[in-house]
Amino acid sequence: MANYFRITSDTSLVSDLQAGIIHTLAGFEKNMDTNHLVKKTPYRYFVDWYSVPNDGGGTATKNDGLHSAVVSLHYAFALQNAVDLMDVLGDTIMANQYRTRAAEIKQAVYKNCYDMDKSIFAERPDKSTYDQHTNIMAILTDAIPEVQQKALLIKLLDQEELLQASYYYRYYLFKAVKKVDAQELFHKAQEPWEIMIDDNMSTPLERFESKPRPTRSEVHPWSASPAYFYLTYLAGININERSKIISVKPRFGILNKMEGEMPTTYGDIQFNFERDEKTFFMDINLTDGTSGILEYNNRRYELDEGTNTLELNR
Repeated sequence: MANYFRITSDTSLVSDLQAGIIHTLAGFEKNMDTNHLVKKTPYRYFVDWYSVPNDGGGTATKNDGLHSAVVSLHYAFALQNAVDLMDVLGDTIMANQYRTRAAEIKQAVYKNCYDMDKSIFAERPDKSTYDQHTNIMAILTDAIPEVQQKALLIKLLDQEELLQASYYYRYYLFKAVKKVDAQELFHKAQEPWEIMIDDNMSTPLERFESKPRPTRSEVHPWSASPAYFYLTYLAGININERSKIISVKPRFGILNKMEGEMPTTYGDIQFNFERDEKTFFMDINLTDGTSGILEYNNRRYELDEGTNTLELNR
């Protein structure tokens, strides 16, 4: 719902679903203990298809989610998104309640699960399990100070001994890369897809392969998140559906050329971005009825519908 609103600015649907949002979050609140961490529940908290030998059937802790840092942070993440929605609706009481609750949970996770010696979060207070997932959510929720987030991202990408986020969960990893604007690390987050290409796959697997747990699907949409971030983060093309204004802010990372088409409700946006040591070249075709703004080198350039060609100094 929060993502929908950020793209469309449509408050009517948010208003229609407000009661359901509050009811759903209240259900999760019942599962929290007095220490502000999640309790054990009679059902499984699915997180990801963790790799063996730490395969808990989709849960990292193998203890019904008791005091799971990643599950607690997912709840905090939902609360933070709900704050934005309640603010838009003018419901300051619920917004402040959710803001305070998210802060309590983040503080509890940091106090109980952050390993000062390793400078990384454990998945639960006994510090027996470490995964990428908890640390990704710590970045997205600001459970760790912003000035430390990029260092944490580098660490979670470099340490292979951490339980690895599989294809679907790397949607959140790409969000973390985007949040700290670590474009130079994007290629490390997408390495599992490079393996698929090397294996001559043209559609994505459901989960990481292993002998005891082979994949069940070779055409799985939840593993397609790189396609979204290629367009919205690296190419940096985003559209406000209500204003029809397209923002363009390319981030090349390790690339020197990007070319493609971005589908929108107003038609496909074709683009070609290139750079060399001295020059940035852009050719982009905006659909009828739209306009845009290019942000490059801390400067803004207006874009019109139709073909826009620019050549700028780097």
